[in-house]
Amino acid sequence: MCSTELGDGNHPRQGAGVGAGECCVERVQLAHGVLGEVAAGAGGNPLLMEQSVANNDVSKLQRLERAWQRNQTNLASMRVSATTQVGTLDRNIDALTAALPRVVDTSDDLFRMTVAGREYGKRAEAGIAIGEWAARNGVRYLPTNVDRNLGNLGQVGGFPIDVASRTSLGQVQIVAELRGGPGASVSVPRDQFSEAGVGLVRQLENRAASVPKLIAETQQKRVEAETTITEVDARIGDPFKHSAELHEAQARQAHVLADLAAMANEQNPRAETPNDSVPGGTDDQTAARDRVKKLAERACARADGEGRGEARDHSLDIRPGRPSRCNRAFSSREFRPAM
Repeated sequence: MCSTELGDGNHPRQGAGVGAGECCVERVQLAHGVLGEVAAGAGGNPLLMEQSVANNDVSKLQRLERAWQRNQTNLASMRVSATTQVGTLDRNIDALTAALPRVVDTSDDLFRMTVAGREYGKRAEAGIAIGEWAARNGVRYLPTNVDRNLGNLGQVGGFPIDVASRTSLGQVQIVAELRGGPGASVSVPRDQFSEAGVGLVRQLENRAASVPKLIAETQQKRVEAETTITEVDARIGDPFKHSAELHEAQARQAHVLADLAAMANEQNPRAETPNDSVPGGTDDQTAARDRVKKLAERACARADGEGRGEARDHSLDIRPGRPSRCNRAFSSREFRPAM
């Protein structure tokens, strides 16, 4: 039952009828506020939360799928590269095997080396001859952006020596390779080639003597390339292991989007007609306002009854047929549930 003392306690006591009417307005306002809070709470649409979860799941799984696709592409490239390497190694093995009988022992006093058509029996003299050959061919002044074949330097250990310049990042390397022995080469910086001396001579000797070792190393590289091909074949073409999860997440995402679209269509305001008693709103909104009005009318009726009883006790004149303060307050307000 409403109290007839209103305000902040500093105002005088009002009549019972007036207090009951104002109390009715308070009840209606309270009901209106509660309904607004419920509608506002519905703003935390669970579909939006579900959509966020579905979007995150789809994005995560799509990233995994892209990584899987990149991995499959890399595996295919690895297989092509390994297959090409096997072919090259096979040719190198054949060439080294064919060159093996040509190897000449140059150890100790057996050393013999030809530089620019002249044979030397001492390593120091052969080193000096290499420096002179480099000076005649302008090795110190070679360009840093062009590779060049400098021709034949001489012969050592049964193999002709072919020299060429190779450039990389502005640096020039001089490569001396034993013809017919793939992988049997020595590379030194341009500025050091002319002064390499005995060190370069010994390196060329060792490369000629290491042909049997080169054959074994090349065969091992071929085995490794074959192993790579076998491993790639075992992994390439593997299905994406999260495929089912991705399809489920995408289906969930599409379902939520469809539900949100349907909800948006339902909440789209309909066109107002002249017969509409309350401007704007959907059927659901109109029904909600009607329920609030009925609750308010019942509250007003109870408050008016109580007010009239107390008014008779206080000899107040309440004329029949005249709208109560509650009804007047209600009719002067437009009650809409908050959206």
